[in-house]
Amino acid sequence: MKLKPPLQRGAWISIGLGVVLVAAVLAIYAHTTGFRFVMFDDDNIIYLNPMLCSPDLRFLTWIVTEAGRMPRYLPVGWLGFSCVFAAGGLDPAWWHATSFGIHALNAVLAFAVFGRLLPQRSPGGSPDDTAWRAWCAAAGAAFWALHPLRVESVTWVSAQLYPHATAWALVSTLAFQVALERRNEGRSYAGSLAVSALACAASLFTYPLAFGLPVVLAVIALAKSGGERDGNEPRRSRWRILGLVAPHLVLAVVVLGMALSVRIGHVGPWKPVASTSTFGVGARLAQASYLVVRYIGLTVFPIGLTPADDLLQSFDPVSTLFIGSVALALGLSAAAWFLRRRLPAIGWLWLAYLALLAPFMGFLEHPYYPCDRYTYLPGLVLAAGVTLGLGVIGSSRGRVAALGATLVLAGVYSSLSYKQTAIWRDNHTLFGRIVRRARGERLRVYFEGRLAWSDVLLGNTTGSAVRLARLVAAHPGDPDLAAIRRRIADLETPPANGAEGLSPVARELQRMALQDAKSGRLYDAEQRLRYALSLSPTFAEARYNLAVILAQRGLPIDASAEYLWATAPGSGLQITQLNRVKVLALIARAFERAGQVRWALACGTAGRSAP
Repeated sequence: MKLKPPLQRGAWISIGLGVVLVAAVLAIYAHTTGFRFVMFDDDNIIYLNPMLCSPDLRFLTWIVTEAGRMPRYLPVGWLGFSCVFAAGGLDPAWWHATSFGIHALNAVLAFAVFGRLLPQRSPGGSPDDTAWRAWCAAAGAAFWALHPLRVESVTWVSAQLYPHATAWALVSTLAFQVALERRNEGRSYAGSLAVSALACAASLFTYPLAFGLPVVLAVIALAKSGGERDGNEPRRSRWRILGLVAPHLVLAVVVLGMALSVRIGHVGPWKPVASTSTFGVGARLAQASYLVVRYIGLTVFPIGLTPADDLLQSFDPVSTLFIGSVALALGLSAAAWFLRRRLPAIGWLWLAYLALLAPFMGFLEHPYYPCDRYTYLPGLVLAAGVTLGLGVIGSSRGRVAALGATLVLAGVYSSLSYKQTAIWRDNHTLFGRIVRRARGERLRVYFEGRLAWSDVLLGNTTGSAVRLARLVAAHPGDPDLAAIRRRIADLETPPANGAEGLSPVARELQRMALQDAKSGRLYDAEQRLRYALSLSPTFAEARYNLAVILAQRGLPIDASAEYLWATAPGSGLQITQLNRVKVLALIARAFERAGQVRWALACGTAGRSAP
């Protein structure tokens, strides 16, 4: 019997650092399980989306044809949302836990990818200094995972698509690196390459972020070839290496064409693509240059972050800020080019950063919001630069000093991230932050009105009428406020189901639940009713309907509790004698199927004696 060799010291260090990375992510984000959904697309995409349900044939048919709720084609992304719904319903804690769970996974994947970017032979150490390479990779992964720019993608439920798509992109990169290693060793690498291509496809169909991934993989292959070529490998083999990314490139081109057709076709309630007459080529280049520089600056100094920065709503492309951005972007590109022989890693990193950031430069959008979540994938390149920078240090003192400084910086970023998460606690914290950080009056007024609208929808009418009246008095001609007032006036019509004074969202959730129940999707109906009751606990009709559904699902104890609560004195629910008998008989049959005959007889007796 052949025994496996024990793990080496470097392997144990890698495992320990991976555990520490996950613990650090959980320390920042675990408390977000107490956060709510926010009316910042969570309503349209998650809890008021009638098509979101447990995976079934109807849903699978929908996701392969859907492009209206978001101007993207993302069947794998919708499938991911469906799996979260199947596991935890509409409980926000489940959704937030899924988000930071995927982010923790991404931190470990980034750790693995960064470790393979470093050469096997360190400049001043042993031939295989795996321990130091592990520390360098962990520092880069921590720099990325704990940064405040990641907060929006992790704590906003609707942005869960970003961590999800990035996870597949990291799997694709890691599998590609394994394929390169196997190729250099003369071993079969077709399986690893196939996994890489499939993961790339999964990433693009989760959310089309990684259009630049083929460029990144080509950069990794060319950089590794250039760094490890020993003279026996001719330069033309580089073109063979580039052929390894051909499947990824084809996928990216196909998905890009689909995304552009959906976006330019103006599917859904989204603004059309800006024409060149309203948003010229020069303005587009100035905006793109500003975004390239902006995200680098925020990576170093993450100050004043906001979910909706209105700087680019209306700007002068020949102002000092934008001319300076163009000059700096061109200067960085020129520096990368001139240093390509002395410091080739800088050029490779710069090319990879631009490739991943390109979809978020706003070439088609005006006005445009430069959001923090757009850095989730491109930020990995900057973090890889941290890893590579640490990896070239040869002296022990230099290593300790540089690693210590990086970890201290990651600690500072962790503290800022923890504070940043509070923005996404609920509608008030989110919209309040946007209002305080708004540069223009239009955005400030819009989100103050949106906050009043969200209060009305959730049944929190105290103060919303006063706030809206004050806004209308100060801005009598504002079209957004006028539209909000019309919507509120429509909601003032009492509903016909006896649910007056309750959250309109809860009433809508009940309507969706009843449709699910009619279609036989009892689990989905239960989850919608439970979330409706979390918004309006006194919604007796919803409790009554929940009791019926729980009985049909074979949960008689829960059904009995909901029925007693719904029919308690003072609940306001009026139901006929016949309906009482039917519900109690339904619960009795559920008890009987569960083998609890005594309770079944009790429910049957209560039904016959009901007044």
